[in-house]
Amino acid sequence: MSLASRRALLLGVLGTAATGLVTAEGALAAPATPRSLPAGLEDLPSYEAPTTCGPLQPGTAGLRDLILASYGRQTIGTTRACTASGVATSEHMDGRALDWMLDAADPADRATAEDFLRWLLAPDAAGRTAASARRLGVMYVIWDRQVWKSYRADLGWQPYTGSNPHTDHVHVSLT
Repeated sequence: MSLASRRALLLGVLGTAATGLVTAEGALAAPATPRSLPAGLEDLPSYEAPTTCGPLQPGTAGLRDLILASYGRQTIGTTRACTASGVATSEHMDGRALDWMLDAADPADRATAEDFLRWLLAPDAAGRTAASARRLGVMYVIWDRQVWKSYRADLGWQPYTGSNPHTDHVHVSLT
């Protein structure tokens, strides 16, 4: 299938432009914006520490599937094995986190990440902060040395100083 045909198909299915496609002229195509979500809007969630080791949770699988449907083929990691004691020390261990492998130094990957994050944290028509993040139950996001926390949304993006700068992936933890 030609690039033009694939792009037309994506436009029809998603109602948006395809991400990461290069046109015949060599210009980067505009990033896709994920499909809309249900109208209901929850409060911004508080922090929920990981407590149990478990399988991939439905919300994490749903977010992964939304990213794949909106942005096409992507590399996304989800669960991780728990410690020998069976204690979960990250949301990955209890199935509530995903890592979307995007490189902050790559212009196409950066555009994709920024498009997704802009959509995720944008207010809705009524001006309510981070409308899509609320609908998805996003607790926090780490990307390119910055973190956004639902439980401190008033601070916006803050510097992230953890051992992994998250310059090679977008990390999303869910409630």
